[in-house]
Amino acid sequence: MTRYQTDAERYERLFGCIVQIAVLMGMALLGAALSESAHAQADPSHSETVWYTTDESDAIALNLHFFWAHGCPYCKKERAFLDTLVAKYSWLSVVDYEISEVRANVKTMLSMAKDAGGTTSLVPTTFVCNQMTVGFLSAETTGDVLHTQIVDCYRRLVSAGPSTGEVTITELAGPAPEVAPI
Repeated sequence: MTRYQTDAERYERLFGCIVQIAVLMGMALLGAALSESAHAQADPSHSETVWYTTDESDAIALNLHFFWAHGCPYCKKERAFLDTLVAKYSWLSVVDYEISEVRANVKTMLSMAKDAGGTTSLVPTTFVCNQMTVGFLSAETTGDVLHTQIVDCYRRLVSAGPSTGEVTITELAGPAPEVAPI
């Protein structure tokens, strides 16, 4: 490996860190503003997140909600991982929320985090059936956690039987049918 490639990689990592810091600072300022305005007016727009949909044949399509930012190297790694899962599982779809340019998505992320019983100001942040995962290290670590959440949720949905149209869920119980691992 040449020194130029090494320096280029360092600059890419540095740029990614700078972008993340800028996004976090912006989210902190927006979070403070949203916190103050929340007392005046509640926003129920994301309290009922659609975790899955069904079609005419009652086939279930699971929605994974993925929050990311431009220049975030961890977001890029997770997106590549999610693309492999979407290619493998026809019943999985990813709902993208870019937060560095679409400020309303920050509010959505904060609301979904609150609904999941947590808080976050970092990306990538992923929600599957009201479970929140923050960050992404590798397919073998965080990816394995996400894969387990996705497959477990899908199994519970299939076991419970579909509802008609778009629905929200908080908790499903019961035995799960087999889904092949990746």
